Amino acid sequence: MLCDTADLIHTPASDRARQAGAHQWISANPVDVENWANLVIAFEDGSRGHVIVSDVGLGGLNTRVTAFMTDGVIKANMTANDAIETYSPDASGFQSEYFTEKLETKAGWNRPSCDEDWFRGFAQEIADFVNAIRENREPRSGIDLAVACVDVIYAAYQSAETGTRITL
Repeated sequence: MLCDTADLIHTPASDRARQAGAHQWISANPVDVENWANLVIAFEDGSRGHVIVSDVGLGGLNTRVTAFMTDGVIKANMTANDAIETYSPDASGFQSEYFTEKLETKAGWNRPSCDEDWFRGFAQEIADFVNAIRENREPRSGIDLAVACVDVIYAAYQSAETGTRITL
């Protein structure tokens, strides 16, 4: 895998934009943490996965995963789904409505989540956890998957820090 991370809020370009008043829309100001990552994973069978995550860009939270496989492609847009789309020339048109996390304006085209917790899998995750306890079984996302995910995340950080590919 090969990964790059960045703190896009605390860069010279971001500082110039803030001083020029052009940074008015981004309200996030994380400290000592990356807020953008780009990860490419090469699997043993030759397929590739591409993960891009950012929580400071304009347009609200952006979490996408794309897997390019030998016989297909899977795209998961886990935050800005397009089940619902809205348009308003003026942000006040939808002022009292919740659209999604970290969205700076409701003017223009937007994609409010019709059920944010469901689309992100929170409800299903909790339901499976409760059912696993009730049925005395391992959850679908058990310890093996958790360890594999942490291994990938740690390797991604190693790749970003060293600027090299990391093999698991």
